[in-house]
Amino acid sequence: MSYVDVVADCGAVKGGMVDNTSAFQRAIDTAKSLGRKVYVPVGEFLVIGPLFGLEDVVIEGVASNKQYWLSGQNDTFARNVSVIKGNGTSVLFGWIAAESRALVRDICFTGYKKIIEKCSPRYFGFLNCAFKNMVVLEAKANETGAYHNFKFINCDFTNYGIIVTFIGRIIDSMWSGCTFVSAAAFDLHQAKANFILHNRLEWIDRGYAISLTGCEVNLIAHNFFDRVAGSGVQLREDNKHNLITANQFNRCGSLLRSDGSLASGLTEAHRAHIRIMEEQTNTAVHNNIFSRGYSGDHSGEMTPKYIISKLRTNPGLNPGMVPCEFSFKGNTINNGCAERFIYVEDGNYDMVQIDMESTYGEVNVFVADIARVIKGRVTAYNSEVACACVDEIPERMTVINHGGELMITGKQYGMVYGGKVNGKHRYTKDKVVYENAGHTTVLGDGINRKISYSMPNARKSLAGCPITVTVLYKTKGSVERSVEVTDGTTVLAQLPSLEQTNDARFLYKQRFVLPEDYAGAPLRLNLGVTKDTALTTGDYVKVDAVNISYGETISDTIIDRLNEFSA
Repeated sequence: MSYVDVVADCGAVKGGMVDNTSAFQRAIDTAKSLGRKVYVPVGEFLVIGPLFGLEDVVIEGVASNKQYWLSGQNDTFARNVSVIKGNGTSVLFGWIAAESRALVRDICFTGYKKIIEKCSPRYFGFLNCAFKNMVVLEAKANETGAYHNFKFINCDFTNYGIIVTFIGRIIDSMWSGCTFVSAAAFDLHQAKANFILHNRLEWIDRGYAISLTGCEVNLIAHNFFDRVAGSGVQLREDNKHNLITANQFNRCGSLLRSDGSLASGLTEAHRAHIRIMEEQTNTAVHNNIFSRGYSGDHSGEMTPKYIISKLRTNPGLNPGMVPCEFSFKGNTINNGCAERFIYVEDGNYDMVQIDMESTYGEVNVFVADIARVIKGRVTAYNSEVACACVDEIPERMTVINHGGELMITGKQYGMVYGGKVNGKHRYTKDKVVYENAGHTTVLGDGINRKISYSMPNARKSLAGCPITVTVLYKTKGSVERSVEVTDGTTVLAQLPSLEQTNDARFLYKQRFVLPEDYAGAPLRLNLGVTKDTALTTGDYVKVDAVNISYGETISDTIIDRLNEFSA
């Protein structure tokens, strides 16, 4: 196929000073009528546009597909290549009809508001092209229209002068083998069925490299994220069925621009590889590699600080306060690829639920963080010679401690079996430390009435341990129903009240942590019936059995009586 040369055949003028819109339009029309390609020779061409009639047209030039452009005398963007530039506010291509095809290859672009108006061709491809300091596609969420079926293959986007390269509603499109520098690559809204594959996103000076809002069934795979000021991927609200897989995340969350200056507007939550803002539906982060390194080439702060960060829950976007759920499996993480696994801005870990692996071969702050947010429970194994230090053992974490030592700066909410915790030996299994199987009834016809149980044997081993109180009981009337644990003089735990059961039996089960300085004084469990006001003779609290245990164990007596009463 021969060419229509925009200079030799259509009179285009090089130098970037004369508007060549007419000459380029003539080349497109001629090429289409003759079944030829449009050829753009080496040189700089001002084309304010817009150009129309690209249906089934191929435009080719000469490009070396550069990855970086420096300012001043080192700026080689326009050297010995075909450059088409706008006036800063123009759009190069008008819309292209549906069911049509177009291909642009080996051209460098700069100076446009965006490259093309919103349209839905059968195929519009950019191959081995370069873009400098310009938005490429923009279909804002509050406007009508979208982009469909665009392909960017082996293209480079170096955009120090803008915020984001691809914006808004883009559908059924693909980016592969591309390089993105400085500007965020994507801020997608209501985008669907896109493939973002095998790209390099490096020296991104913004709060994210890729952001999704209200997006569905997009695939982000086999990309390399490196030296991003903020997070590699940002997941805003209402995303559904997106897969983020097989990517390499490295040195995200430094809060630094490519020139070493501090990026503006970034917070602690940006110091993570992945930043999540609100509820997700069936979003999967699988089989990625997360690594950490210096913020500069060979020096600087080690970054990132976290693998995942979760922003403060916004009641305006999440009025039902639904926990943020997503899947995080098969990823390569360890205690060295970040300081912590997760940062939750408001500290409300209950608003995050992650479906992920539940068994770990060591105890560290990563595993403890995972236990705070996992959808289920975590089991971690501490070896005989290991000495692990964590800030707490969360309630959903169980440690099998094979003779090792655990140092906990906070509290042990979860169970530790065997070994030592802060120098004190732990039981190797669940253990009932107190049981009372007698039937006790206290009426509410007097003041300050309660049911009290005393554990006479001193157990210093329980200091700092999670203790479970189990009560099989029933109530009638408006009894007080308070529950407290004391050492005879000091209230050690004020637990949630008993339920009002209206003469039906109920199993009460609550966990609390004994203070680390508990000296082993006999524990007392007090169940309130009345305070300073007497009730009617028919009001009462009746207890059939009580047990206090290390772990979740319920005594055989309570199990037998539950079966007896339900028979």
